[in-house]
Amino acid sequence: MERISGSVNVYCPPLVKRRFQSCLPLVTMLSPETKLTLCRSTITCVVLHDQCTDETLYHLGQSDLPLVLHSLRHFLGERNYLVLAGGYCRFRQEFPSLCSSHTSLSGQLRHVKRIGSPQHGISTTSATSRRILSLTPVELLPYLYIGDAEHSSRKELLQNFKISAILNVSTSCENHFPSDFRYKVIPVEDSSNANLFQWFEESIAFI
Repeated sequence: MERISGSVNVYCPPLVKRRFQSCLPLVTMLSPETKLTLCRSTITCVVLHDQCTDETLYHLGQSDLPLVLHSLRHFLGERNYLVLAGGYCRFRQEFPSLCSSHTSLSGQLRHVKRIGSPQHGISTTSATSRRILSLTPVELLPYLYIGDAEHSSRKELLQNFKISAILNVSTSCENHFPSDFRYKVIPVEDSSNANLFQWFEESIAFI
């Protein structure tokens, strides 16, 4: 998965977005390590970006970036939040050596703009909770990915990501390859009224 070196993935699960709507708990978006890092008082600046950081997508509800920004502001307070204009696509064109497998992030970041308030044209209405489906599972930790029913039905895709166990949180998605992967089924309806907390210990033990 290509990314800016040193960056971390943020994923907003559709089920969680429907439950919490305009403000997601950090634990649902970030790994424990990333959450602890961001909570440090020494972290005064946070740079956010999506694939293309196109403000027209915000109004169409096709980017989670406004939702992430609103959630960070709510739980972390006012920091120096920056949005990378043009997103990953533009950054990669101008700084290809700072992407993918490279681990050092240096040099001057141009085209970064301050997002200070809603007047900049970024709305955090419920429309931003919609999301374009990812083509591949999203890496949360080096050993942990989150995906959807489509991903779970593609054996070659799962093998390419070296996935060996699948936590199936669904009442309708079948375990497609029981002879190839270890499965654990958590029978939760895809509904904002579903009680997820009762399954946490069992799910964590499996992971």
